[in-house]
Amino acid sequence: MNDQPVEAGEDSKPFRTLAGIRPESTPIRMQGRFVRIFRLALPIAATEVPVVATIAIDTVLLGQLGASAVAASALGAAVFLFVASICVSIVSSVGHEAAFRCGRRQTRAPNSGFASAAALACVLGVVAAVVCISGGKLLPLLGQDTATAAGALWFLYGIAPGMLPLLMAIGLRGLIAARLPASRLFPVAAGCVALKTMLAVATWVLFIPARSPANSFRVLLACGVTSSLTFASMALLAWRAYRRAAPAEALKFEPPSVVDGASRLLRRGVTIGATALQTGFFTVIAILLF
Repeated sequence: MNDQPVEAGEDSKPFRTLAGIRPESTPIRMQGRFVRIFRLALPIAATEVPVVATIAIDTVLLGQLGASAVAASALGAAVFLFVASICVSIVSSVGHEAAFRCGRRQTRAPNSGFASAAALACVLGVVAAVVCISGGKLLPLLGQDTATAAGALWFLYGIAPGMLPLLMAIGLRGLIAARLPASRLFPVAAGCVALKTMLAVATWVLFIPARSPANSFRVLLACGVTSSLTFASMALLAWRAYRRAAPAEALKFEPPSVVDGASRLLRRGVTIGATALQTGFFTVIAILLF
């Protein structure tokens, strides 16, 4: 029998967890990790509020015009959110890439990351806007009421251009979250909701008192436009927060590295977007059937 002592190493620590923490120290350390994760996740989750708030505010506003206007906005919002959920999931790969690079201490990552994220957001934003409007035109062929589908199309005309700045803001969110503090995202979300509320009040003052079928289409278009303006302000506020987090960095755009980075983000993001596809698909099917 070999009685020689075994050297300390990974094999001599069978109770070591995957995170490298001994069982006796796990509760305290894990509690601290949960707190840090929560502090990081809460600001990121807050940036989802403007998207939901725009739809909710529009629904309250259009309720003054009757059920037909609400139905049209809900149908248009379903098309927009279906496309947006997929594109947002793809662009969220920017945050994954930024976290990976920051973990490896790659200091040049933020500049190339922003350029690649901007390129991906621009391409996806244009494609998504075209898909939204094309989907709105196909609604009558899917058995939807003609008047409701027409109202949904007017809503999509207004909100589809906001897809590009929305995706740009999501890309910047990932870069900001990779830098502490992520709490810089709270003013972005609060500012967007406040702006949408003010624009909704202005729309109500201008259009709601005049009740007519043609006016309903104008209100639907105005709701879409104000949502696009809200997403544009979200991108601007996120850009300002990002530049405050890295004021000394110069942005360098090198086309080969930008294309390579955008392609890498797209490949990674497609797998993430596939998970959002099934959820959005079932939602759209339910609305179209019922």
